[in-house]
Amino acid sequence: KKISSLSHNHYAKKYVEKRRIPSDKHYLLYHTDSFEKWSNEWCPNKLDDNNDTARLIIPCIYETNKFFACQGRTYDFNSNQLRYQTSKVDKDRQIIFGQDRLKSNQPLYAVEGPIDSLFVDNCVAVLGFNKFKLLSKDYTILPDNDRRNYEVLSNLKQRIEDGSMLSYGLMIYKKRILMIWSCLG
Repeated sequence: KKISSLSHNHYAKKYVEKRRIPSDKHYLLYHTDSFEKWSNEWCPNKLDDNNDTARLIIPCIYETNKFFACQGRTYDFNSNQLRYQTSKVDKDRQIIFGQDRLKSNQPLYAVEGPIDSLFVDNCVAVLGFNKFKLLSKDYTILPDNDRRNYEVLSNLKQRIEDGSMLSYGLMIYKKRILMIWSCLG
């Protein structure tokens, strides 16, 4: 079911509202009580449905409005389960969430996570820092504001120093104040 069609007292709707996902984006997200079973209908034998869980479904859709992958996000912050599970129908396609909503005549932005992308107009999510390189140079990249993730920070520093980020616009965070740094060479 679409999140936008759920009642306000449904736990999935409450989760989305608690995350402060804009209400005009709720129609992009879905809920299932049985993610593993639902996913296996699209991608047979992908997930073990003996441990089936309710999840928020974040669908990835081609520019032609055809479904090709999804992520399932657990609602339980304290769970031992993976927070995100990903299933792909098209094994050869790189997962980039939000391509179907882009407007080419507006500035393009890219973030790491699909939920983050719902807060920025004309934005896609690449599902991991290392996947920014899949994008054309027309994007401004907004990496996660996760100071504790040494791997992401190290990778960002290396890509700036080796020049592989020089053609992108880049926004970085410093002490909770957003600083815009243009890496255009």
